[in-house]
Amino acid sequence: MQGRHAFEPTSRKTIDLESFVSEDHYLRKVDRVLELSFVVELTTECYSKSHGRPSIAPEVYFRILLVSYIYRISSDRRLCEEVRHNLAYRWFYQLSLEDAVPNHSSISRIRDRFGVEIFEKAFSQIVVLCKQKGLVAEQCRVMTDALLIAADAI
Repeated sequence: MQGRHAFEPTSRKTIDLESFVSEDHYLRKVDRVLELSFVVELTTECYSKSHGRPSIAPEVYFRILLVSYIYRISSDRRLCEEVRHNLAYRWFYQLSLEDAVPNHSSISRIRDRFGVEIFEKAFSQIVVLCKQKGLVAEQCRVMTDALLIAADAI
């Protein structure tokens, strides 16, 4: 290979994803208050230890959903592609650089498997946690302007 730029790796280095996510990154702020250990118990009946391929851990799955919601990524396929390029997402999902990115079809299947009841319970618990962390006021009011305006549309 003379005349060409030959690349010979010198040694393997350990890369710490922590160093790639700034202290003021929004996902780091969320991670500081997020405690999802309760979803393991909530979803236990939906997982089989003896059948099928290994699934996405419940905590990771709900972290994936949070990224999807926070960054308005509506496609499971795009969400999985984004984690390949965004180290902050990978860090938030608690995946190392060597860990496989979840498959978009797995995300869809888990969503169907959990059903509305589990999502409602998880959401309610997350709201309780947010209240405990002072992120939601006890006396929370939502105001909207419901004034009807005639539109000049054809």
